[in-house]
Amino acid sequence: MFLVILNTRKKMVYWLKVILAISILVILLTQLSTALQQAGETYRRWINRDHPHGNPTKVYLDLDSAAVLNEDPFLKKLKIHRDHLQPAE
Repeated sequence: MFLVILNTRKKMVYWLKVILAISILVILLTQLSTALQQAGETYRRWINRDHPHGNPTKVYLDLDSAAVLNEDPFLKKLKIHRDHLQPAE
């Protein structure tokens, strides 16, 4: 009787480990897919489909508020360089 109980307990522990491993894999795959989806959305924001080379500053300015632009030092530098490179009228 003890061997039957012990064997059943081993099977239960085994299946519990299998279920736990599968659930961890599902959680990790869900997080990976979410990260890839967010990366794709960010990439799409930075591409200007009207121009083959794209213009990251233009797309970013069109989609984001001025407050975000003023807080980001990298975008400030891009804007300064863009303003200097534009031809004088």
